[in-house]
Amino acid sequence: MTMTILQIGTGYTSIPAKVGAATEIVVEELCKSGLKAGYDMQIVDIADKHRAPHSLPVTEVTVPGFLVKKTGYSLGIFHKMKRVIYSVSLAWKLKKIMKQKQGGIIHFHNQYNFFFFRLFTSTSSRKGWTTYYTNHSHVWFRPWSEISKLVKRKYFLEIFSMKRADKVFVLNDIIRTTLVENVGINDASIVTIPNGVNTEVYKPLPTGGPQEELKQRLGLAGRKILLTVGSVCDRKNQLGVLKDLEPFLQQNPEWAFCYAGGIIDETYQAEIKSFASTKNIEKNVFYLGEISPGEALNLHYNLADAFVFGSKSESFGLVILEALSAGLPVILSANLQDIDFVRDIQQYLTIYSSQDELINGVNRLSTDISTQNKKEELAGVIYSRYSWDSVAKMYFEG
Repeated sequence: MTMTILQIGTGYTSIPAKVGAATEIVVEELCKSGLKAGYDMQIVDIADKHRAPHSLPVTEVTVPGFLVKKTGYSLGIFHKMKRVIYSVSLAWKLKKIMKQKQGGIIHFHNQYNFFFFRLFTSTSSRKGWTTYYTNHSHVWFRPWSEISKLVKRKYFLEIFSMKRADKVFVLNDIIRTTLVENVGINDASIVTIPNGVNTEVYKPLPTGGPQEELKQRLGLAGRKILLTVGSVCDRKNQLGVLKDLEPFLQQNPEWAFCYAGGIIDETYQAEIKSFASTKNIEKNVFYLGEISPGEALNLHYNLADAFVFGSKSESFGLVILEALSAGLPVILSANLQDIDFVRDIQQYLTIYSSQDELINGVNRLSTDISTQNKKEELAGVIYSRYSWDSVAKMYFEG
């Protein structure tokens, strides 16, 4: 009998995601890879009349229409209300599905979803079903001394979920250690697993392809481009990267610093613009907006000469893999080098811990990490270890 695997959408935005929502991307890609492997895959997700075109097996959970339309970056009371209403409706939907199926795996990715599932289901109704919970949050990557009060206040439902799930997946061993030593999660129930990348979507495009037309439209024709991708906020540190690059941009006007992502913090975005204006480098700084994941985002990666990522905290950093898969050399802040997959591929990256190291890394691009041999070798590593098909096997076959 084919194993049934239910992938649970978080309710933040519908799947396929039309915005840069990493968890929704994970759910979508695990479903696609599971289908290719022959599993009975099903995504259970928030209903959306305007869902992006897809061929995925989606079972919808109906919630009031005004909640579906609201997909902002604020994590205030409206966001919590949406999560709760969706999660309650989800629990009842899952009860119906569980009666119809003969058991399998239910894979959760959000604390609210898991909590209300456990609240409204009995031990007997869950018989034959194994529950997975993946911890996606960057918060757990930070030292326990910094986050202990925060997680007890805001992530107590996640603690509840991880203590009760049959299997807990984490994206790096730092989080695993924190959960075992400080939260009391049984180490035997934890699996460290990477995220993956769709190597069929994120790939180098031929020279002279559609990226050249996009360059023209964006006013970047003839420019060399340093790109970073991520929600515009202090944690992603676009302003910090720009400040470090400022002397380089002053001396090399042919280079442009481009950043893309949804604006979480309008004040922070204003600070970026103000800094560029004060330093007279407005013509070197381009905000590209929020870009839909998939082909549109890959097109933007292919605009660039290099990808620079200076985020202050990440549990994984999916955009790093995407940029590498798209053929870009990557320059990465040293505070991220303890992420497991970064350690694994560190020889293919330029790591910087100071302004001088960042600028030197950019200057070395043409003679160092962009060599064809390294690109081809890295492409093989990414495909064998980090394609979604490889990661899905780790999830479902161990």
